Amino acid sequence: MNQNPLKMNKNIFLKTLGIFLMSLQLAFSQEIDPTKIDIVRDAYGVPDIFAKTNREAAYGVAWAQCEDNFFNIQEHIKGVSGSFSEHSNMGILLDLITQMFEFDKMANERYAQDISPEMDANMKAYCLALNNYAKAHPDKVVYKDIFPIKPQDLVKGYAIVLLSNHFADVAKVAFNKTDDVTQKFLEENMGKGSNAFAFNAPKTADGNAFLIGNPHNPTQGPYSYWEVGVHTEEGLDIHGATFAGGGVFPSIGVNPNLGWSHTVNYVNNFNTYKLEMHPTKKNTYKYDDQWLELEERTAKLTLNLKGVKIPIKKKYFISKYGPTLKNKSGYYSMKTSVLTNVRAAEQWYRMALSTNLQEFKKALEINGLGMFTITYADKDKNIFKLSQGIFPVVDETQNWSGVLVGNTSKNNWDGKKFYPVKDMVWVENPSSGYVYDTNNAAIKTSGPMDNPKIENYPKSFGLLTMDNTRGKTSHLLLSKPETFTFEQAKNFKNSVFVDVKDLDFHNCTNCSIVPELIAKTPELAPTKAVFEAWNGEFAPDNKQAPVMAMFIHNMVEYIFKNFGNYERPIPEAELLGFLLDAQKFLLKHYGTLEFPLGDLQKTRKFGKEYPMYGSTATIAASTRQELDKKDHKLIFVDGDTFIFAAKFTSEGLSELSTINPYGNSNYEESPHSTDQMELFSKQKTKNIELDKNKIREKGTLSHPR
Repeated sequence: MNQNPLKMNKNIFLKTLGIFLMSLQLAFSQEIDPTKIDIVRDAYGVPDIFAKTNREAAYGVAWAQCEDNFFNIQEHIKGVSGSFSEHSNMGILLDLITQMFEFDKMANERYAQDISPEMDANMKAYCLALNNYAKAHPDKVVYKDIFPIKPQDLVKGYAIVLLSNHFADVAKVAFNKTDDVTQKFLEENMGKGSNAFAFNAPKTADGNAFLIGNPHNPTQGPYSYWEVGVHTEEGLDIHGATFAGGGVFPSIGVNPNLGWSHTVNYVNNFNTYKLEMHPTKKNTYKYDDQWLELEERTAKLTLNLKGVKIPIKKKYFISKYGPTLKNKSGYYSMKTSVLTNVRAAEQWYRMALSTNLQEFKKALEINGLGMFTITYADKDKNIFKLSQGIFPVVDETQNWSGVLVGNTSKNNWDGKKFYPVKDMVWVENPSSGYVYDTNNAAIKTSGPMDNPKIENYPKSFGLLTMDNTRGKTSHLLLSKPETFTFEQAKNFKNSVFVDVKDLDFHNCTNCSIVPELIAKTPELAPTKAVFEAWNGEFAPDNKQAPVMAMFIHNMVEYIFKNFGNYERPIPEAELLGFLLDAQKFLLKHYGTLEFPLGDLQKTRKFGKEYPMYGSTATIAASTRQELDKKDHKLIFVDGDTFIFAAKFTSEGLSELSTINPYGNSNYEESPHSTDQMELFSKQKTKNIELDKNKIREKGTLSHPR
């Protein structure tokens, strides 16, 4: 039979293309010469990467990160593979999410559209280093099936970070209620907070611009932070941090001209719809004037039970809105804007390359960060705060809060048109001389005369209007007329104070009744005596703070058990129970309610332990602790992580200090796994050398392989 010549030509073309691409990949790997990449580590093991090109720098970043966090990198990539539950029940929800939202398809289809050739080259170089490190260190490979790691795996990793604050929304639909595994997963993978502050004249005493970055993340694992400096001849010159689980270049930090930090803004970028189902036809729902049948699919998961791996199947569906799950109360579809592009890595790269405000704003137009605020300062004394999001243009006559009606196309946005960054919530160079964000209300971010007005923005943005305790304290301290020196600005974020008369926040909208509960409950007489003597500070040496620290720990456990309890009160009976349990616990295990907070609250890793400051309610945050049931201590696991303070004069970045909770390495045998703990516990920072010659002179040099 004669073959179709067109088909023959197509086959020849495809084979030729395949050979070309293989050759290109070989050439690409050969052009990275590891001996020309310098990894210079300072006294704390923090690496500065020196390379001629940005591609080579990406290789160096990946190699240095593997030296410090190879397990975290593998776990993060495995976590978005769709098969993490094979290794841990903690992966059941994660696998369900990545399969339902088709992460593989999203990454493959969006990659070419959203990633520039320049960033593609950087990501390939980064992956090349990860794979080469695995070959050089086979004994450190835990998840063999994730190798070779590809750039598409990286964009899936970025995407899951952007979706992480909505794990609870999926869990709520999938499981109706939390079990121990689900609660543990939510505690470790969502609820991210943060603080960020920027100051200029008239708030700064010398008229310069200051930037304070203070993200609140898990202190260990893939979502913790890893510090790095990157310096090339192609424009990269940044010191900052990226995720311990991987990140091609820093996601927060400073270059000689400008800097930025992030907080989570909790805007409306995830919609849940309750479908209107047909009264008699199975799996059939109403959509406008039609009755449509759901497309049935199956998620393949694994349950680990006493060492036995049990394959399980979870049925889900696809509706016009998106992935759909059935639970006891009906069928629910989910849709999110944060997965409509995979531009996060591209945007962070362009932000890092920016040399002035105009270039930085151009980078923001990429709009790949669907859940972050951006707080900014530069050498030209500009400051701003932007509440960025990937906001689809929708029908504003529809209701966009809570669970949406799932029977109409009117509230099913098509993703073809999104609001430009210029239409989002900005506060730039306010007359007050400061901007701040503490995951608080978007309309409370500066001085009273400079705050944005909620009515100027679409309701579909879902902007927070309720303040939190950290925001209230920030407003209280910043509204005073005093100016700040740089040292005072650095210390501002060390506040451990909370106003005990105003404890309401997003996850407990009625917490201000706590003092009344204490006062009117006879059984709480011992707590009342201590509470009335307390000055509202969660300092390690404060002897009245432990009972409130224990109360807040109990409350946070409840919040995660109830999927975050967003914008809702906590029943009075529950709050009373948290207080009674706190009092009972301390009297039983400590014999008193009055003793230094630092005896109860600890930061601990690899056998080292120090007193820990703060609370989920304070600017200096110890957001979540785990109770050690053996020694009855609260162990810090989430809150203040990578902290940095930068000063910009007209000449550029003049001072930079940073700190990490433990150290820059996740390996116990490394001297840099815990060498920052003592400084951190005392709320101190380390100074970063800015002179590149001195970085080399003082540092320890190595090269990737």
